[in-house]
Amino acid sequence: MSSREFAVALLAAGAVSALIALVVQFVASRIQWHLPRSLVVEYASPAGDVIDHGLLVRADRRVAAAAIADLAVRGRIRMLAPPDSARPIAVHPSPGATLTKQERAFLAALQPPSMTPRQKKRHDRALARLGLEPAGNADIVFLTGPAAFPSRRARELRLFLDERRKRLVDDGLAHGTPVRTHLVLLALLFLAAAALGILGGLGALFTGLWPVALAVLPALAGLLWLIAIAPPGLQRFTPAGTAVRRHLSGVRDYVRLAEQDRIRMLESPTTALRAPAGDQSPAARSLGLQKPTPDMVSQSGLDRLILTERLLPYAILFRQERAWKRELRDTDLGSSEGLRTLGATTDALISTLDAMIAVGQVARLLGSLIGAIIRTVGN
Repeated sequence: MSSREFAVALLAAGAVSALIALVVQFVASRIQWHLPRSLVVEYASPAGDVIDHGLLVRADRRVAAAAIADLAVRGRIRMLAPPDSARPIAVHPSPGATLTKQERAFLAALQPPSMTPRQKKRHDRALARLGLEPAGNADIVFLTGPAAFPSRRARELRLFLDERRKRLVDDGLAHGTPVRTHLVLLALLFLAAAALGILGGLGALFTGLWPVALAVLPALAGLLWLIAIAPPGLQRFTPAGTAVRRHLSGVRDYVRLAEQDRIRMLESPTTALRAPAGDQSPAARSLGLQKPTPDMVSQSGLDRLILTERLLPYAILFRQERAWKRELRDTDLGSSEGLRTLGATTDALISTLDAMIAVGQVARLLGSLIGAIIRTVGN
């Protein structure tokens, strides 16, 4: 094979690998966002909370942002932002609010209560920048900045969501094991492309085709990027779960047809009403409720974003309100499942190769033993 033919073959193999990866990614994304068609629009969400609903529509990456918005809409937390910034920087349980066990578990996943000494120092410094004392403010959860602890938060949120998936299975809404076929295919494709690319790149260097060798690195980086953004394991649902998904499909249609523009205009991070953190909500004032006792957060000079649209969390889940998703981007889990699958697939292949080598060695030993027996009998 001439050098030109070798270069063409290597580039063709890379193009085929990229095409297969794009097809796998496209099909998996279509399956992820598919919902059973609802015959009518639904004006209200089904029974359950927004976290379960986010998992039922496979919106894993947006669940945390939607849950934060939901708690703020229902008055369970105060979403705090500096007066000169649209981006919320922290959330804090509302004074007098009664949180459920699941809501407390979610807030604990956003910022685990047990911190290392170094993490506590970072949290205390972040409080000091807001003019707050550490004492009595340990339950302030920072959404951004050095006190957000993104790596630990992502790990805790994954564990929290795994528990919620188990609850969906226990409630008869989902089957146990998500389908990860697309992740395994992408991992195998990357490993095959990496092996071929390394061998082909070395061959290209030796034959003087260094531009072809240099093209191997961006090609492998592109495949790795596709694995990183690939949808997580695709949860399978029971008939009862499919019925809830159909209801949520009707909610999605209603938000798209009737509420999307209004939510964007009235309750985006830049257009939502604001009030000093210690002020009562408009609903509390209209009911004549007693103003809560001032706390340190209410005296901090921070603003509280007033959110009242009950379908705002669902607009975030269905990708119909992207501004909040951008502002709460530090709660995005990303997609490390594809990379974890790549690591697990690599380990499995190495284990398989080790087993094959061990079997080969045993076969060689048995062959030598049988040969020695035959020679002994023949003599």
